[in-house]
Parts: sequence; C-alpha cells; structure tokens
Amino acid sequence: MARILVVDDSPQNLIMIEVSLRGTEFEMVTASGGLEAIETCMQRSFDLILLDVMMPGGMDGIEV
Repeated sequence: MARILVVDDSPQNLIMIEVSLRGTEFEMVTASGGLEAIETCMQRSFDLILLDVMMPGGMDGIEV
C-alpha cells in the first residue's frame, strides 16, 4: 500500500483530500505544518508528499 503525506495548514483542505482518497489503496497521513511534516518524515517513509507551499508560521512549503 502506497503511503501519502499530506501537509496543509487548512483543516478543510486536509478533509477534502482525505475524502478524495477514501476507499483507494493509499494510506494517508497528515501534517498541519512544516515542522510536523519533517518530524513525521523522520519517523516514517512516504511514497508521495503533497505539500502546501504557502503556510504561515515558522516554515513554509518551500523551506520544507
């Protein structure tokens, strides 16, 4: 099963993507910011990362 990390500061976007992937062969993991995404990637491997470029806070998608 392919594992996808979805990184977005918008809970609505995360829900929309989760609904779109429901029932597929993909395992979806979410992160709500850049630091959380990096920490998650250090613990697990992913086949694909969907990363929001414009995120407020300490780290945007470009920095990730």
